[in-house]
This record gives sequence, C-alpha cells and structure tokens, in this order.
Amino acid sequence: MATLVYKSVNTKFELVSNTYYEDELKYQSIIDGKVNAREMEQPVTIEAIPAGVIISIPAEQLKEFHQGELWFYCETDAKKDYKSEFHPDEDGKFIVPKTVLGAEKYIVKLQWKSGDKNFYTEKIINF
Repeated sequence: MATLVYKSVNTKFELVSNTYYEDELKYQSIIDGKVNAREMEQPVTIEAIPAGVIISIPAEQLKEFHQGELWFYCETDAKKDYKSEFHPDEDGKFIVPKTVLGAEKYIVKLQWKSGDKNFYTEKIINF
C-alpha cells in the first residue's frame, strides 16, 4: 500500500492547458469555427514536408483576413509545444520550419478570423 501511495504522489500529470476551465468556456467559438471551416469552398491545407509544415489558406479567406493563431500541440511533452501568430503571405502560405519543432507528432490547431466569422481547423501531423 505504501508503494502505491508513493507512486501516486510522485506521478507527474500534465494538463492540456494551464487555463483549462477558461478554455472550456471559450469552446463554443471553436465549435462555430469548425462549422465555418467545413462550409468553405476550398479547405485550409496543413502539410508536413521534410523542411517543416506548410499551411495554405484559400484566396477567399485572404480578402478579409484579420488575425490568426497557430498551436503545435505535443501530447507527450508540453515543453515541445509551439505557439505562433498566423500571418499568411500574399499567396496564402505560412511556413513553420522544422527547426522550431521538437517532436515527431503534433496536433496542429489553427484558429483565424476572416470578416466577421471565426474559423478553426486541426490536423495531426507526423514527420
């Protein structure tokens, strides 16, 4: 019994987010963003290449693009997470070099605003 208590006290648990409860309250905007992203004529693409990750946003979204946020979430180690503002170039491309990423598997979470709508998409990538 003492071994069980010792192990349970010394086991490290990492939360998905330190602000879990605040994030949960904002989840409705993510649901709305997923719906808006599914209704797009051309979807956003997230592609892993040997040099990194290329994110392509369609031209229809660039016209009224306001702001975006990108999060590479590593399930196994929060220290390997990478967050960045998302600013695509005039062709709708945004490149994240592999040198800033520290793991082989990420859940890429992309959130942006175009016009008066929020958009959200995510994809699992492996290098």
